[in-house]
Amino acid sequence: MGAGAGMGAVLNEVIGEMEAFMSSLDPACLSGADAVVVMDRCTHLKRLAATGEARCAARAAAAHQPEAAGAPTPAHWLADRTGESLGQSAGMLRLGEALGEEGPMAEACRDGQLSAPAATLVAETVQVNPGAEAELVRVARTGTLRQLKDQCAKAKADARSHEDRASREQRIHEERHLRTWTDRDGAFCLTGRFTPLSGAQLSAALDAQMEVVLAEARRNGTPSSSDAHRADALLASVTGRGPTIGTATDGTATGGPSRTRPPAQVVLRVDLALLRGTDTSTGGVCEIPGVGPVSLDTARAVLGDALCTLVITDGVDVTTVCTLGRSVPHALKVALMERDRSCVVPGCDITANLEIDHWRIPFAEGGPASLDNLARLCWHHHQLKTHKGFTLDKQGGRWCWHPPKRPATGPQDDRHPTEQEPTPPEPDTGPRLFSLDE
Repeated sequence: MGAGAGMGAVLNEVIGEMEAFMSSLDPACLSGADAVVVMDRCTHLKRLAATGEARCAARAAAAHQPEAAGAPTPAHWLADRTGESLGQSAGMLRLGEALGEEGPMAEACRDGQLSAPAATLVAETVQVNPGAEAELVRVARTGTLRQLKDQCAKAKADARSHEDRASREQRIHEERHLRTWTDRDGAFCLTGRFTPLSGAQLSAALDAQMEVVLAEARRNGTPSSSDAHRADALLASVTGRGPTIGTATDGTATGGPSRTRPPAQVVLRVDLALLRGTDTSTGGVCEIPGVGPVSLDTARAVLGDALCTLVITDGVDVTTVCTLGRSVPHALKVALMERDRSCVVPGCDITANLEIDHWRIPFAEGGPASLDNLARLCWHHHQLKTHKGFTLDKQGGRWCWHPPKRPATGPQDDRHPTEQEPTPPEPDTGPRLFSLDE
């Protein structure tokens, strides 16, 4: 019996035990805490299985098994066997090839610490920037998939020269498109491809319009998903009206109320040395938050826009911008947007419609509107903090989120160690800002 047959027998035994377990599993008999434990174990098994699938698929492809089966490509062969999409199968093959080499990513995958999508992102990025592997694995372990995607985009950009960025943007510009079609339900659909600058301008306009859409939805008591509101914002930005909701008696379409177009503002983050041309190394920061790294030529083009705020290493010292009122000065608000690009609660990567919270000293207790006392939270976490007893603090430069403290059951304090006397946060200096419209 070969080694493969022996491994297959072991796996068959494990699979048999799992099938028996799943047949006897009755989630209704589990407590909530026990359900979480079983769920986490199943997730761990899924990650281990994905690692084994990727490594063996890559080996089968190297041994010409797809060719022997008559498949046009290894990805087609894998897609037929797994029932997954062609893109997912191609990514799984690339991951399997990457896992053949030793390193932090291969070790983390074999231990079941990375999901297949996260590991695939890391593998693709490491091919471009091998030196970023350890940091990407750390983000994959502790962050969300969206945060990992952002980090991978930065790592890829760091590996390119600024000239490469400019040529890439020119290629994207030449490939720009907007396509529309009607699906089988009769819904109007669209998809597009834009340069980073065009995308940033479009995203900024939609974000500004979404504030109007959300405010109106809340007044009417008709809140929907963020995706639905974003669709309404796009329609309002283009047509000046809300979504069509029916037809009039004469057969003409009717729509929601007309909407004003609020000003949109693009934020550019760039090292001052790069902007002045005194440092052309690839390690400098030049990016539009939410879009990604851009070339210096694009940065200079953005500077010609009156509705641009530049975040640089010199300029207004936002630590001196402080008010005892509830309103947040413009420079301080942009500093918060730059520092807190998503909800600061660990594990939450929501970036849209964030709310500003006086997290350390509440406004009602005289808390100032200063950078070290403000944080951006999503609506859900802001509600939990305001009304449900959840607390936020900062320890060692990292945000920490604590559930309501349980009452002590005896002379011993049974609180979690992280809930006991949080360390006072260090003052947050944040970025320095220069606003072109000031």
